Amino acid sequence: MANYCIRLCTFVALLVLIAQSHSTISQQQRDELNCEGENDSMMKKDMRKTAGVGHRSKRKLYPTEEGPRSPMGYDCTLEGKASIIVKSQCNGEHTHRVLGNNENGNVAYRPHHNPLSTTDVTAGINKWWSEQDSPTYAQMTKTNATKVGCAFHKCEKDYAFVCIYA
Repeated sequence: MANYCIRLCTFVALLVLIAQSHSTISQQQRDELNCEGENDSMMKKDMRKTAGVGHRSKRKLYPTEEGPRSPMGYDCTLEGKASIIVKSQCNGEHTHRVLGNNENGNVAYRPHHNPLSTTDVTAGINKWWSEQDSPTYAQMTKTNATKVGCAFHKCEKDYAFVCIYA
């Protein structure tokens, strides 16, 4: 009987180890989960997925560089700092502005007309990446930054986007 209990306990322990190994998530997934609150909107979740990679066209035979030089990891701390900055930037401007370097990395600001859905936020971020004449595009596609955090905030009729990358 004791032999049976030892075998059963060993079997259960192995099952627990197998279950744990299958339920582990990557560091990137863990970071995204740490950022997300239960009540985060789909717009915010979509922004987190899009901000670090930009937009890549699947229709063209050649790659488009509408995004950073290489995919950046999403950083929750940078998102928090971007959130503070974006709330202070509601000034009605409708042009790209790069706020410049600070101790937390580069800060880019982009007002975008009132997004109503996740698709509108994605379109805003893709447009933000793809306007090649903008200082935001020029700086962020040439950067060797590895992390980015973004935030948006409603400013009267528009939403402002701020991304901090480091």
